Amino acid sequence: MTFTAFEKSNSAPYRTNPHTNALVMCFIIWELHCMLLAFTFPLSELFSAQPLAYVDSPFHQYQVNLAKE
Repeated sequence: MTFTAFEKSNSAPYRTNPHTNALVMCFIIWELHCMLLAFTFPLSELFSAQPLAYVDSPFHQYQVNLAKE
């Protein structure tokens, strides 16, 4: 049994487009980012009346209260 060049090049089980691979990787990374963000910053705190205490929010809140006086 002999194979021609065309048959050998198509003998791989599947071939994917590099752009598809990049898109899949971006989607996986975005999903991981969303899961980690949801774990560390729940949406219930975002819509509550409690002031947010992440990053520089307390300092910003202090400046706003100081400007009101």
